[in-house]
Amino acid sequence: MFSIAFDAVDAATPLRQFIGGEENLLVQTACHDSLSESPRFSPLVFFGPPGTGKSLLAEGLLRTWSSRRQGDEAQVTAITGADFARAYSHAVQTDSLDDLRERWRHSRRFFIDDVQTLATKSAAQHELAQLIDELSERNVVVLATMSTLPSEADGLATSLVSRLSGGLTVPVAPPGRDARRHIAGELARLYDLDMSEDSIDLLVDGDPSPFATAPELQHALSQLMLLSEQRHQPITPALVRTMLESTPPEQPSLRTICQITAKHFQVKSADLRGSSRRQSIAHARSVAMYLCRELTDSSFEQIGKFFGKRDHTTVMHACRQAVRRRAKDVAVDADCTLLLKKLTGAG
Repeated sequence: MFSIAFDAVDAATPLRQFIGGEENLLVQTACHDSLSESPRFSPLVFFGPPGTGKSLLAEGLLRTWSSRRQGDEAQVTAITGADFARAYSHAVQTDSLDDLRERWRHSRRFFIDDVQTLATKSAAQHELAQLIDELSERNVVVLATMSTLPSEADGLATSLVSRLSGGLTVPVAPPGRDARRHIAGELARLYDLDMSEDSIDLLVDGDPSPFATAPELQHALSQLMLLSEQRHQPITPALVRTMLESTPPEQPSLRTICQITAKHFQVKSADLRGSSRRQSIAHARSVAMYLCRELTDSSFEQIGKFFGKRDHTTVMHACRQAVRRRAKDVAVDADCTLLLKKLTGAG
């Protein structure tokens, strides 16, 4: 078992560390190397299925590295594959490509998330391959995340696959049993839940137990909190067993979540799906997106499409923003708790 703590990670989870076991030992080695004075591997590519912590790792490495430096030495770039392609296309259209390249090439660390989203964008792929070459010449570490090995990604140019495969590719696997147990225990501590060792073991080992990743365990603990409050009972093995054995309640639709959230914040649901950037509407929208992720199986892409065809990265940012505000603001936490109860029938 190991854990890698990061500085001020901006993620949609209270966890500020990556917890892994034997299934992810290479992750530990790669992270320690990346934060050393003389990193040996670049690009450093984390790949694996959703929810395994790839972005958490890369963002954590970036922030931890930056926090140890000052001024120009701490200059970093973090961008998604979709935003990279958009920025490149906009620069070409506005004849500002030289300025964009200058900004990117002056990074001291460069992170690109979800590289596979460049699959249909050959010009942007070529630009990224050239950028990796130039950054490598300056000994700048490039971090990347993907859903598969570079060589197995559909639609990526041979030149880009070659660059991405030239450093270290690290599989990030779902946590094993011991890691899941530690994750559940740490989440319970962060949520201030009184859970016995037996309750945690049952949550991790119960049959059925569909909680294979940290986000799924986080969702399970949220459901346990609501069930405990609804029944006015402590979280015991019996309550965990009830949750595991009960028929999952029908998920509220995205439309229902939007409407109930809008009503709570006294705004129109059409505004939440519209383009308004008014602070009150933007806040309500971020809470609604967060609730959609908490209460449904909808992907970031599906939620973004519902809320006015927004990009999945916009939804990710909104969810992270809601988590941060909920942790820091008692009123926001109360709003979210009340809405969760209304939407799950626990209120």
